[in-house]
Amino acid sequence: MLVSINRGLCFVCMPKCASTSLEAALEPFCEIILKKNPTIKHMTVADYYEKVAPIVEVVGSRKITTFSLFREPMEWLFSWYRYRAREELANPNHVNHKNYTGDISFNDFLMSYVSDGEVSFPRRKRQVDFVMTPKGIVGVDKIFRYERMDLLKDFLEKKVGKSLNIPKKNISPSGVEMNVDPKIMKMAEEYLKPEYEIYNCLK
Repeated sequence: MLVSINRGLCFVCMPKCASTSLEAALEPFCEIILKKNPTIKHMTVADYYEKVAPIVEVVGSRKITTFSLFREPMEWLFSWYRYRAREELANPNHVNHKNYTGDISFNDFLMSYVSDGEVSFPRRKRQVDFVMTPKGIVGVDKIFRYERMDLLKDFLEKKVGKSLNIPKKNISPSGVEMNVDPKIMKMAEEYLKPEYEIYNCLK
């Protein structure tokens, strides 16, 4: 999470949505920088209002606009699958080996993710968890589709008053195709309805 008090911005860092790239571009303009540890880097909008906003209110009076990226829901899960399939995680001694997905198919990953039973890897928060308040309403002021980085860039450049260079960082490995059994796809789309309701409303 990044907060620019002077420019009235709070970046709610959605995982696997160019958060590391945007951090690099925005850090010079921010007074509050929460990173490194995934728990604080990827704080939700609810976390912001509960834990960070009170600090912001003490040191500044400018209205803060929260913003985030939001990815096509199946693509978001596929990106997680690919990211966790990277070779270094295959080592049983790796600190994050428990997250490794290189030994299962995306079908198995998806089936495990959308089921109510036990999963073979730690579950991530859902995209809706990052943008919703405890009352079940969207709490982020501006949400941009992941693939419309141009719209986000325009928005940010107007806010900071400068041209931004957004580098490509922390990219999931490529070369894997999303082959999903139709029955599992249907289950996943049903499970992801809350995400699609938000995504389909975005430009």
